[in-house]
Amino acid sequence: MSVSIGGDFATKADSDNSFLAFECRMQDVQLLVFDADRSEKGGRIQRYFRFDENSVNNNSTSSAALDTTFTLPVGNKIVCALVNGPDVSDIGYYDDLGDVEAFLTDYHSKSALMHYGSSNCSVTSTNSSDKPAECTVDLVRNVARVHLAGVTNSLAPYYGDLSIDRIFLANVKNDISLDRETDFGTWSNVYGQIELSNTIFDTSPDDCVVARGETLSPTDSYSYFYCYPNSCTDFSDHAGSTEWEEQSTCLVLVGTVLGESFYYPIALGNLEANTAYDVYLEVKSLGSDDPATPVKLGNLKVNLRMGGWLAGEAISVTI
Repeated sequence: MSVSIGGDFATKADSDNSFLAFECRMQDVQLLVFDADRSEKGGRIQRYFRFDENSVNNNSTSSAALDTTFTLPVGNKIVCALVNGPDVSDIGYYDDLGDVEAFLTDYHSKSALMHYGSSNCSVTSTNSSDKPAECTVDLVRNVARVHLAGVTNSLAPYYGDLSIDRIFLANVKNDISLDRETDFGTWSNVYGQIELSNTIFDTSPDDCVVARGETLSPTDSYSYFYCYPNSCTDFSDHAGSTEWEEQSTCLVLVGTVLGESFYYPIALGNLEANTAYDVYLEVKSLGSDDPATPVKLGNLKVNLRMGGWLAGEAISVTI
């Protein structure tokens, strides 16, 4: 059986920005083949193979060097590939592989992201002269990408420039299983109360100022963030709260206006794995004083009415 990593793997990341090449970088690749005909726990392991550093060319984005061939008993197989992930060499069953816990900050950074994928195939002959069964494993990033793609300063003229001091994600799931079916309940930066040092969800751009009436469209590394999927869409005021309630992951911009600091939290809603989200923020109002407090909006309808003349006293003058 011949196994290869999905041929379009290197093109799944946007190529507009060169620094995004790390999104498809393969530093470590593990392949596992399970016997799908043994129904116990999804199938028993038959082969484990790990590409060494030279095979993946130490940051390669090419799948051409990641083909390999196994000699296996005939039957139905499940082939799994894990890139830049935890060591799974001791896994004996397919279901156990999917249950492996992977911490966001351990296996994702702005140098490499973790990917996981599986594929079903059938081996029908073991004769060396026969063409091997072919199996291509398409890899999926276990994280979502959030890009602050635009910030427009539409504040009233009095306020002038908006200085962007910090951008970060709040309410980030920190550990899920490889198959993304299990959430182990650990979160990072709950309610946005912690200043983090991991640039996958916390950055501080230098000299980033948006003049009034202008739009900033950042493409640099500081505007890209990565997080695990989160289906929760609730975002309510939890300023000062010490008890955690599951919340939407939020992108928070910290800005300074006239020397005063404000938070602009943006609830991201249902985030899915291997999905890129562009966020556009138009700032028309001063933000909140806490990252856990939404900027509450309401509607104001203004009616202009021209008043009639008031009757003044008659002015009589004899000259």
